[in-house]
Amino acid sequence: GRLCGAHFDRVFIRRGHYLRGRGEQEMYGLLQDGIKSAGRETPVKIVPESADAIRQAVSRAHKGDLVVVLGDGVPNDIALVNQIRDESLAASAQV
Repeated sequence: GRLCGAHFDRVFIRRGHYLRGRGEQEMYGLLQDGIKSAGRETPVKIVPESADAIRQAVSRAHKGDLVVVLGDGVPNDIALVNQIRDESLAASAQV
């Protein structure tokens, strides 16, 4: 969490599949504490579902922004990012 707080302008926290024996709310709290420990005012939003979190992060990004996705469902996350890209390209082609 501290590294995210130190380096990212905004953070979306999503539920992971492997909680290391902790409860969901405990994991959110640990991540939020780590983000706050960086000493910056980094906006944090908890979006439990991975797909929703990724879509919200991408929809709030501006040209030139970097969206970093960290998680334990990499193949599904990659497929979703590709789908979002394809949807965006199709929408641009219709304009």
